[in-house]
Amino acid sequence: ARERRRLRHRESAGEGGAALKTSKLLITTAWLLATVAAATGVYRKVFTAYERESQLMVDQHLASLDVAYRSTVQMHQLDIQTRMRADVLTPAVITLLQQISQARDEDVPLLRGRLYRELRPAYQSMVGIGLRQVQFHRPDGRSLLRMWSPELTDDPLFDRRPSVRLVNTRLDSVSGFEGGGLMPGFR
Repeated sequence: ARERRRLRHRESAGEGGAALKTSKLLITTAWLLATVAAATGVYRKVFTAYERESQLMVDQHLASLDVAYRSTVQMHQLDIQTRMRADVLTPAVITLLQQISQARDEDVPLLRGRLYRELRPAYQSMVGIGLRQVQFHRPDGRSLLRMWSPELTDDPLFDRRPSVRLVNTRLDSVSGFEGGGLMPGFR
């Protein structure tokens, strides 16, 4: 009888031990799930704050770049306008351009050479400060004179250079960043 009681006691203790183990496992699992849920929530909050701060920084940098770009373009335009008035649009150059516009095609090469010689000192000064490309074109969009390559003339520019087409069709100045035959640049 004693033996049976001991066996029953062990069996009931074993059942209670199993219940205790199951209870501990459930508590541990619930605690782990709560910890993972809390960590996920914290991660989402931190990540959302990081994304918001990152976007603010990107927006600030883009605004700064926009201001810098616009300032650069405006200063470039002012510099070009000043140089055009002082060095390029001289009475002698304007007279040569008028003569070219009224000349027969066979007389244009001679006048182009005179225009090149008239502008060469001013052009060399511009090259010294990094303004390498000065170009004149005809109203129909053909190249009249490339100061950096005077032997290349009469090629059509309208298809490759939208700004040349706009200037000659609207008869108004155009400026901005544009691709070219050799390299892009501010025009």
